[in-house]
Amino acid sequence: MDARPLEEAAEEAVEVTGDVPVAEHRGFLTVAEPPVPCYVLSTGIRVIGRTSATEMLTGIKGGGALEKYIDVASLKPFINKDRVLEEMVAFRLPEVEGLGKGGERPSVRRVH
Repeated sequence: MDARPLEEAAEEAVEVTGDVPVAEHRGFLTVAEPPVPCYVLSTGIRVIGRTSATEMLTGIKGGGALEKYIDVASLKPFINKDRVLEEMVAFRLPEVEGLGKGGERPSVRRVH
C-alpha cells in the first residue's frame, strides 16, 4: 500500500479540471434501509455520494472518509479500493453552494 494517507490518495484520484459537473437530478436507491441518495450529473454520469456510500457501509451518519472504511482487511476480498478511488469524480450540489469548496463533493460512480 502507498505510504501516503488515504485522504491524500483520494484527493489525487478526484482530479478536478475545467468545469465540475453539477448534480441535475436527485433520487434514491433502495439497496439498504434507509434509501441511499444518488444523483445524475450534467455529464450523464450516475453517482452515489461519498458520504452516502460511507453511511450505507457503516450505518453511521457522517461517519468519515470512505477510503478508510474500504481499506479494512475484512473488506479487501470484496472491494477493490484502488478501483473505487479511480472511479471517484467531483461534482457540485446546487443546494450546498457556498459550503466547503463551492459545493464540490467527491463521489463514487454507480456501477451499472
